[in-house]
Amino acid sequence: LAKGLADAGMRVLLIDADPQGNATAAVGYDEPDMLEDTLASVMLKAIKDEEIEPGYAILHNAGGFDVLPGNIELSELEAILVNVMDRERVLKQFITMVRPMYEYIIIDCAPSLGTITTNAFVAADSVLIPVQASYMPVKGLEQLVKHITRIRKHINYDLEIEGILLTMVDARSNFSKDIIELVQNSYGEYYGNGGYYWISYDSPLDAIYSIEITDEFDHVLTYCAGTNARIMTGNETSLASVFHEEGTLKAVSTVTTGRNQKITI
Repeated sequence: LAKGLADAGMRVLLIDADPQGNATAAVGYDEPDMLEDTLASVMLKAIKDEEIEPGYAILHNAGGFDVLPGNIELSELEAILVNVMDRERVLKQFITMVRPMYEYIIIDCAPSLGTITTNAFVAADSVLIPVQASYMPVKGLEQLVKHITRIRKHINYDLEIEGILLTMVDARSNFSKDIIELVQNSYGEYYGNGGYYWISYDSPLDAIYSIEITDEFDHVLTYCAGTNARIMTGNETSLASVFHEEGTLKAVSTVTTGRNQKITI
């Protein structure tokens, strides 16, 4: 998504808010835990009311967008945040500072509802939910939607659910079709028409290929542009095009349901 928006000429910042550092590794930084300046150090400075210099900890990625990396230090920060006053708004302090520099800020979250993920919800304008097209991950949507609803009711009144992105969809499978129908019937009320998207594959091998290329540290849009993997929406436009609204600044928080899922576009 960050790569697609950057290719469209947008100024994009990708923030990795997952202690596993999957997004950081997927865009070329293969040893996230070796990085000294990360999201954890940025938030720690904010907690201590220390000055955060412009551009601190931000890496300029070869894909044409900026990256604020994340690593295992976020797990330690999670424990520190428990005793911090107004802990849900720590990340928002940083987002507010860098917003004028970007047209899109994408926060990749961990598959959990901890304090750092809550920080992402509070800082974001909207939430995009990637979910694997199988029963258990879709079942987990209920708790996630309830959490987002609580955030919207008590802290971030303007937070919206941008949509659901179903991943690893086998277009030939009746099971996948049933999952798509289940999502439409269960969560269509939150999004209206066209508020769900899915990545469709003509065969399971295409799905595996598109997931595994992240280990090669390249962007899906360049590495496997010739595969049959595609993003399906109401009019089959790219997800980056769907999200691009001329003149609109958006901070999008992507939350994964399911184990170790990635948004691979």
